[in-house]
Amino acid sequence: MLELVNISKGMNEFALQNISFSVQKGEYFVILGPSGAGKSVILEIISGLIKPDKGEIYLNKKSITQDKIQNRKAGILFQDLAIFPHLTVRQNIEFGLKQKKLNSANRISIVNKLSSEMGIDHLMVRRANSLSGGEKQRVALARILAIEPECLLLDEPLSSVDTSIKEELWYLLKEIHANGQTIIHVTHDFEEAMILADRVAVVSEGKIMQIANKYDLIKKPQSKFVADFVGIKNYFSAMVSQVNGHYVVEINKNVRFVCNKGEEGRCHVMIRSSEINISANKFSGEKNIFPGKLTAIVPCKNGMELKIDMGIMLTAFVDYRLIDIEGLVIGKSVWVKIPEESVNVIYNYG
Repeated sequence: MLELVNISKGMNEFALQNISFSVQKGEYFVILGPSGAGKSVILEIISGLIKPDKGEIYLNKKSITQDKIQNRKAGILFQDLAIFPHLTVRQNIEFGLKQKKLNSANRISIVNKLSSEMGIDHLMVRRANSLSGGEKQRVALARILAIEPECLLLDEPLSSVDTSIKEELWYLLKEIHANGQTIIHVTHDFEEAMILADRVAVVSEGKIMQIANKYDLIKKPQSKFVADFVGIKNYFSAMVSQVNGHYVVEINKNVRFVCNKGEEGRCHVMIRSSEINISANKFSGEKNIFPGKLTAIVPCKNGMELKIDMGIMLTAFVDYRLIDIEGLVIGKSVWVKIPEESVNVIYNYG
C-alpha cells in the first residue's frame, strides 16, 4: 500500500540515509528508536510536511512524493495533539469534514459514530481546553479518523499521558487497527511497540537498523544496538568452529560455549538472562559450566538481575527466592550453567 524507496534528507548535522520500507494495507507498522534517531522526520516526509532530498514515496503504487499534504490521504497526529482549545469536542471532530464540504446530515452521522467509538459522546459540548489528557487524545483521534485517511500517522501520541491512561489508549488503538485502519506509529517505547505492532522498524542515527515482526526482533536482533534497545543484555561478537563434532562459540580465549547448531564463521551470540542457571555449588555435567564472581544484585519488577564476571560480564535473571536459597551476596563465587539450546547464534548482523 505505502512504500518508501531510498528516502534521504539532510537537516543541519542530521541526515536520513536511504530509508526504504513498505507498509501493507491494514498493517500496524511501528517505527521504534531513541530520541533524535529520525523517526518523526520519516513520518513528516510521508505526510508531506517535509520534502525529501531524494527517493520516492508510493501510495497504492502511485508516486505521491510531490503531492500536497491535503492530497496524500494520510492523517497525522502529533505529540502535542494540535486540537483547537476554544472549540467544543463536536466542533473539533467536525473541522475536517467542513473542509470536505459534507452536508450537515452526513457530518452529524460521522461525528456521532466516531464519538461513540472513541467513548467521548458524553463530552460533545465541552470545550477542548477543559478535557483531561486522555480525553484530548480521543478527540484528536476522532478528528483525524473523520476524514477517513488511508494511512493514520501517529507521532509519539501517548508520550505525555499517565501510564493508566496510556494502557486504555493502547487498546483503543488496537480496536481502530482491528477495524482495518492502516497505522504507522512512531515511538521510543519498546513495550508500546510490542503491544501494538505487526512489524517494527528500529531506527538509529537516520538509518534503519532492522525491520522484523516483533517476535523475530526479540529472537533475532541483528546488531548490538537492536539487542540493547529491546532489552537483551547478553549479546556478544563471537566465532563459531567445530570441535570434536560439536559447534563451539568462542567469545574470547577463556569463554567458549557449546551450541546445538551452527556454521563456522563470525557471528553474534545471544543468551537470554532468564535461561541462565546460577548456583553456589558446581553443576553436574561438562558443557557450558563456568565459575564466576557475583558483582551486582539488582531488584527488578519480577525478580532479581545478577551480574556475573566469568571472563565476560554476564547478566542472569532469577527468582527472588534463589538469593536466599543459594546465599548469594555481592563478591560471592558462583557457578553458571547455560543450556546448549539457550546459546542463540545469529549470523546476519549489522
